[in-house]
Amino acid sequence: TMDFARLDSGELALVECVLEDSADSLTIPSEVEGRPVTTIVSHSVKNSQGLACIELPLEISHIANDALDAFSQDLTVRCFMGSAADEFAKSNALKIEYVGCSMGAASIDRVSDQIYSGDYTEPSLTVRLEGKDLVEGADYEVTYDNNIDAGTAIAYITGMGYYSGTVSVDFTILPADISEADIELVGSAEYTGNPVQVVPALSFGGRILAQGQDYTLAFANNTAPGIATVQITGEGNFAGEREATFEIVCHGSWGSCEWLINTEGILIVHPGTGLNTGGTSPWAAYAKIMKAVEFRSEKGRCVEAPADCSSLLAGLDVESVDLSGLDTFNTTNMGYMFSGCKSLESVDLSSLDLAGVTTTSFMFNNC
Repeated sequence: TMDFARLDSGELALVECVLEDSADSLTIPSEVEGRPVTTIVSHSVKNSQGLACIELPLEISHIANDALDAFSQDLTVRCFMGSAADEFAKSNALKIEYVGCSMGAASIDRVSDQIYSGDYTEPSLTVRLEGKDLVEGADYEVTYDNNIDAGTAIAYITGMGYYSGTVSVDFTILPADISEADIELVGSAEYTGNPVQVVPALSFGGRILAQGQDYTLAFANNTAPGIATVQITGEGNFAGEREATFEIVCHGSWGSCEWLINTEGILIVHPGTGLNTGGTSPWAAYAKIMKAVEFRSEKGRCVEAPADCSSLLAGLDVESVDLSGLDTFNTTNMGYMFSGCKSLESVDLSSLDLAGVTTTSFMFNNC
């Protein structure tokens, strides 16, 4: 009969086993009612002097050196090589018959650092035991834990066939460089007068990356027309930085005249026919970013000014105005045309047709 006691860990310890006088062999179970037997305490096996063979499972991790109250030196211990039972037999100078080999005695080469791939990371392992390189799939199998995200992963090596037990080795998964991610970025955005943020779409290994989890964004030069930058910094499974750019454009139409404000702050108005201003500059909303105005003449065509050009450039506080491409043949009202252009020191009106102009009141008011 065998009596077991439950340990704090929930495992079992053999505390008493009384053998019959005729007993010549004993097998200690590896578990009882689903609980592993891991310990054999002192003097737990009684009336053991007649034993010829004792079989001890690999699961037993602690055996008191005096677990048997008596034994013959002819006693054979059947156990796994490298197990606690193996050590018990050797310390008592008993005969040993190996039934297998414990993976606990295996040596595992250090696993080199891995790089996050977005998928399960399963590096090859080199496992040696008793001078032999073991073969995965024949001598052992491997399972993994925490082997997707950057951080510390664990490989569990479990013996097969002659080999039994499980050992583990840690390895590191390093963050991938954010520059390896695929990026999609809209090439341009409209000027609004406020900072513009064009958020790029990043993917890696077929997975869409999440801002704030996989990367952060920092924008620069993203208010005025021109080239804005966005710095992408890796987070979590990603490290490093990369930079992307997009263009902030400021353009529109005045009647059939297409216009744009370039990166130097120059308003360029292309040929076409403008609309009556009604006393308000078409570009009043962009006054803060403008430094100069050019009315272009292209392929024999000019910018045809409407009859009412009142306040056409009012409040634009530009430093220069090129009127050489502006045709004012149909213009009658130039009132307040340059009002509020405080930085304008001079303007050449010689190219303008003023024959039909009837109103020039306050044309240069507050200049």
